[in-house]
Amino acid sequence: MTNPDPNQPHIQGQPFNQAYAPAPEPEQKKKKKWPWIIGIGAVLVLFANIGGGDSEDEATTAADDTVVESAEAAEAVEAVEANDAEAVPAAAPAEEASPAEEQPGALMIGEAGETGGMNVTVGNARFASDVLGTYICTDVALTNNANSKKSFNQFDFELEKPNGVVSNTTFTGLDIKNLEIAELNPGGTTDGTVCFDSDGTSGEYQIVYKGGFFNTPLTWSANL
Repeated sequence: MTNPDPNQPHIQGQPFNQAYAPAPEPEQKKKKKWPWIIGIGAVLVLFANIGGGDSEDEATTAADDTVVESAEAAEAVEAVEANDAEAVPAAAPAEEASPAEEQPGALMIGEAGETGGMNVTVGNARFASDVLGTYICTDVALTNNANSKKSFNQFDFELEKPNGVVSNTTFTGLDIKNLEIAELNPGGTTDGTVCFDSDGTSGEYQIVYKGGFFNTPLTWSANL
């Protein structure tokens, strides 16, 4: 056996070549997908190296395991997010707008409506004329369903013309029973005719009963 160089130190019980063989280079780690994960792993390895001693290999292994687990966790999160994105249903198409509901109190000629305790019927809408002019007249009937007196008169009614003009009732020379100006007891009924000035234009007219100030108006449509 060749004696080692006396100028070189010798470790008892260990061959010279093994004692001073260069340490194997650590295997280059596979580049991870997320830079922040690599950073965490590098910090863990650095702390393990600083610890030194016999625990160096164990610390390095633990750090490697941590990096791998972190990478796997990040991949799992990414997969879940991708699945969630696929699971989100497409926005439902907007529902078709339903036809506009009828205006409260909108009625056809001949129908009865009630507001403020007063039941009102409007019917027989027609053109009429005398030596004074042309009118639109309609017969009305009222019943008081409230527990107290209700006042009434022809000026509770108005006419909305096709051109947008709103007219109040008028007095005529026609042979009709004009709706009087009076009060109606609970359970009482009355009737009469109301008329409005007209130029005889055909179209859709709206006859409106307003009643009291806080009552919801009732409206009847008439095609003349």
